[in-house]
Amino acid sequence: MIRGWCLGKPSPHMFYKCDANNLLKAIDESDLISVDTKTFAYFLIVDESISSASKYYILRILSNFIISQRVKIQTCFVELQYSVTMTKKEQTPKTVTAQRWIVMKPFDGCPKLSDFAISLEPLRKLQSGEFRCKGLLWSVEPFARVMDVDLNSKPLVQSLQVAEVIESRNAAFSVGSIVIGYFGWCTDCVTNGQEALCKAYHIGDLHSLPLSASVGAFGLSGIAAYVGFVERCNPQLGNIVVVNAAAGGIGHLVCQMAMFYRCVLIAFVGSDEKVNWLKTFINAKFVYNYKTVDVGKLLDEIVPDGVDIFFDSVGGEFANKVMVRMKKGGRMCLCGTISDYNETKSKKDSCVRADYGLAKRRGFIIRPLSALALRSRWPDIIPKVMELFCKGAMRYREQRYMGFENLPQAFIDQLNGDTFVLKKIKWGVEAKNCECFLHWFKVDQIGWLSFGQREIGSDMPS
Repeated sequence: MIRGWCLGKPSPHMFYKCDANNLLKAIDESDLISVDTKTFAYFLIVDESISSASKYYILRILSNFIISQRVKIQTCFVELQYSVTMTKKEQTPKTVTAQRWIVMKPFDGCPKLSDFAISLEPLRKLQSGEFRCKGLLWSVEPFARVMDVDLNSKPLVQSLQVAEVIESRNAAFSVGSIVIGYFGWCTDCVTNGQEALCKAYHIGDLHSLPLSASVGAFGLSGIAAYVGFVERCNPQLGNIVVVNAAAGGIGHLVCQMAMFYRCVLIAFVGSDEKVNWLKTFINAKFVYNYKTVDVGKLLDEIVPDGVDIFFDSVGGEFANKVMVRMKKGGRMCLCGTISDYNETKSKKDSCVRADYGLAKRRGFIIRPLSALALRSRWPDIIPKVMELFCKGAMRYREQRYMGFENLPQAFIDQLNGDTFVLKKIKWGVEAKNCECFLHWFKVDQIGWLSFGQREIGSDMPS
């Protein structure tokens, strides 16, 4: 027989008695004894009819169960005349297996779900200076569409990730800290925090905003908007400002900055729904659906003297229509060329290309923008962006897809223009943990998708 009992207050649940076979069956069915979490427990094996290996197996399973309940345990083989004290640290660590979204073949046109696959990768043990992170949320960046793909290595899709440090041999990243890094689309990773695209860093004070703001309004989107518009374009009172992709993660922030600097904003979006949203959300007056208007004729009518600032995320024919109407001394920020991201290889050669030579011929300045290239300045830029929110000058909206498995779908929807602003993927979150979001919608086939809009200045320190 195998008997087990616990020292402490008597309880009918603290006594377990059965033969070895039944105990093994109970273990397999996870029908184990329940114990007081403050009890110091003893288990004695007194049945010599089972092998030492079976005895050890039973004790090991029972010990692990007790340890999982945070109970100190001492196991004792009576007939072998020795005892073994087991603690949680002595348990053999389990190998962590990470899920990774990889690209299976080069994109030709808009990415498809079949272009992606999840691979499983056992993580190695930490070396000195490394730490292990578990992903909490991931941003979905359009420029990942045009990043070089080495199919021989089946590359991990690149993106910023908010993660929790689970294990560490790096003094700068302690266990339990929340960090941002360019870890990509993976659930877990081992890193030294020195990724080439973006070194890992700790999240600063978000003033009660959700973690997702750290990779949106106060992440790449906010940094790109601030540097591209405020620093590169030097807005002045009364400047005529044209912004395309104006409902996007960067675009809707640039629009608000233009209004904050008292410029005349002319915004272009890709649907009537987005027109209505932008007018309502930031009270923009001149917002148009570029698919239903002639951009060139419209600009000639409302700003016949030309455009001072052009914040371009689209490129192609749209960019040409604005550039030929730029004033001498005007400023253009080249943030992206999303118009040709989804073209097939056969169509790309025939696409209308932006004629950037117009800048020299018309006497305006084009300044390219890469927020990742400014990584060393992020600690200085982020507080400046945050200051605009704290003053109540800006609001932000974000869109979330719930579930790591939905990353490719969110990416595809973004490139197709089916969604608003920057996407974030979360493992799953309850409404009570996202109090800053005022509106929740249920979206078929995707799961929970949240839209948040909040007046920032009313409850934040000045």
